Amino acid sequence: MPKVIEKVKDCGMNDVVFLLGGIIPQQDIPGLLEKGVAAVFGPGTQLQEIMDFAFEQVAMKKAEKLVEQISSGFGAKKSNI
Repeated sequence: MPKVIEKVKDCGMNDVVFLLGGIIPQQDIPGLLEKGVAAVFGPGTQLQEIMDFAFEQVAMKKAEKLVEQISSGFGAKKSNI
């Protein structure tokens, strides 16, 4: 997974949320999170939990992008004061 994340980011896609699911050894999870995986969902995880997490992550990415756009717009504007 770290290689996949690296390749995606090398393509300039820095706002992708990576979610993993399945049988992942517990000792591997901290390393995956450190490398850019947003969450790891094990067997039996309720679909609603995964959907809620994914929705929150996408909403946060959109909010960050909006703040970035607004901030860059203010920096370029001259003050009327």
